[in-house]
Amino acid sequence: MTPVIIRRAGMRDLETASEEMCRLGEESATAARWSAAAYRSYVEWEAADGLDQKKILFLACARTEPAAYSVASASEVDTARGRIVGFAAFSAIQRVGDCSLENMAVAKSWRKQGIGLRLLSAGLLWCRAHSGSGMWLEVRASNVDAIRLYERAGFSIAGRRADYYNGPVEAAIQMKQAFRPPSGRC
Repeated sequence: MTPVIIRRAGMRDLETASEEMCRLGEESATAARWSAAAYRSYVEWEAADGLDQKKILFLACARTEPAAYSVASASEVDTARGRIVGFAAFSAIQRVGDCSLENMAVAKSWRKQGIGLRLLSAGLLWCRAHSGSGMWLEVRASNVDAIRLYERAGFSIAGRRADYYNGPVEAAIQMKQAFRPPSGRC
């Protein structure tokens, strides 16, 4: 099994791998279809409407030896970091105290190996450090595998939004994980 590392995306990734992230999003039946430019705000922090909004992008990278690559394009493989096989984008609005999972995708051939859970776990840790109350997400009502993943990670169903998604039109299940306040003990 090829080792996979989860790491924070940086500016270099935008230059070399944004096309790969777009391809992963397009191949996923459930991920949002973002342009390469949409990923930029998840690498740079920005303010939104006077609120302190922070964003982050985590990448799942398959680590293999450079000699084992069959390089198709510079965006597909970064020899120093590995091939991108998944990503997850998160945001936190500090004054409100909420975080959101904005987008996530794992390459089809890499699913069912725990990569989605590892990306989600990295985001949960980051969100706990940047938000007080918890994390929200929406998921297609038909995406049973993702709903199970989120439930395993401690999320519960909080609501439903009719006709939330396009292509095809479908309801969204809203899910939330409330963060427990720190106990003060180490």
